[in-house]
Amino acid sequence: MKLNASWRLTGMFLIFLCTVPGQSTIGRHYLGTDLIFSAGSSFNIDDILIDSEIGLQFIEKHWAANCLFFFRPYKKKVIVKQSDNFYHQYRAQQFGFGFTAEKQFEIANFELFLALGSVHRFGKFSGSSIRPEGGLTLVFKSGLIRHFNYLDLKLAYRYLDLPFVSNQQFSVSIIYVLKHFN
Repeated sequence: MKLNASWRLTGMFLIFLCTVPGQSTIGRHYLGTDLIFSAGSSFNIDDILIDSEIGLQFIEKHWAANCLFFFRPYKKKVIVKQSDNFYHQYRAQQFGFGFTAEKQFEIANFELFLALGSVHRFGKFSGSSIRPEGGLTLVFKSGLIRHFNYLDLKLAYRYLDLPFVSNQQFSVSIIYVLKHFN
């Protein structure tokens, strides 16, 4: 089975996560593993998505593994070309779920992070049996994390291939530590 370039890149990133040593922690008074929940929003000039993540954050190694879910909180009007002179207008809903792996690097009082993952996106057009293009796609995120004991603020740039909107989004989320494991 031949792997395409995006899946090879994902594999190299996962190897990178496992081999780069951790550094001292910022804003954490403990070491170990945290079970985290994140809620936030990703947006650009065309669209807004509501995001949530649940995952494990490995404090000493400075990396995290997350399950991601997102949805559009409204039905967006989109125009779909059927032929040269024939167009349909639909109200589209968008959903997605997937997994991301994240590596964090210490910078002053913040942490820089890089995340790469895979998302299965799907949706529907209201009032129609036709479905928008869906499937598996890569997601890339990078940005800053500021730690405040059991709450973190995450600001990020995200690239996610979605139909009918710009692929580049700005993301803001709050991370809450649900449980700490030693």
